[in-house]
Order: sequence, then C-alpha cells, then structure tokens
Amino acid sequence: MHKTTSATPHLLDSIYVVVADHCCARFFTAAVPEAPLVELKSLANPQLHQHEGGLVTDHAGSFNSGTRRGGHTAGHDNTTRHHFSERFASEICKELAAARIGGRCTRIHVIAEPGFLGLLRHELDEPTRRLVASELSKDVVRSLPAEIRELLPARL
Repeated sequence: MHKTTSATPHLLDSIYVVVADHCCARFFTAAVPEAPLVELKSLANPQLHQHEGGLVTDHAGSFNSGTRRGGHTAGHDNTTRHHFSERFASEICKELAAARIGGRCTRIHVIAEPGFLGLLRHELDEPTRRLVASELSKDVVRSLPAEIRELLPARL
C-alpha cells in the first residue's frame, strides 16, 4: 500500500504517468505538477517474457498443395502475442480506472511503445480516458525516471 507524507493525502497520487510496452508497465506519480517522478509500481506481462518460440513460431509456415512443383508460404500469424498484449493493456487500464475510482488520480500522462499505445487507447474506459492529459508514442519503459520526466510537459 502506498503511503503519503503530505498534509493532503490524495495530492501525491493525483498525477499519474504510465510508461508501457508489450512486456512491462511502470506507474509514476508526482507530488506537484513541476515535481520529479516517483515510481509507484510496475507490472510485467509474464506471457511475453517467455521464449518467443513458446508463443508463436518465428517463421511463416510453408506447405505444398500437391498440384504444383514447390509450395507456397503461409502467412505469419501473430495472434497469440497480440492476444497477450491486449490482455496486458486491459490490466494496465484497470489499474488506472481503479486509481480514478479511488480518487487517487485526476490526470494521466501516457507514454507507450508505438504498437502498444493503440491497445491502451482501445482498452481505456471513457471516464478514465477523459483524465488523459497527454500521450506520447515512444518506447522508454526501461528509462530512468528523470529521463522520462524530461519527455513530459514541464507542468504535469
């Protein structure tokens, strides 16, 4: 459980920053709009931390129709990976919605890997979506909090 030390307990949690990609999400907060980021928690997508071959094959399949010499290639289907990514995006959005419902979040800034930002947008419920103050399509989930803060508006 997160404890605050300020006189206004909800203030520390009112500004949320989520930084995410398909495998990891980090949640930050700032005490005031100009403050540095403080990491609250992180989430991992364990299915995508598995060896890639355990989820889908790396190469497109091929098959021979038997009517011609040679064969042709079947398309690479990445639906399993996409499914796990969608579930992870949903989990992240549920965390943000819970913060909103609990009164801990009044503004949200989202920085996500380009391919993952769309999934987050799709999974956010409307009341939580209205709290999104900014979005940035960038893969910085493994960056230091100070580096992430530099990418955000001066006043959160």
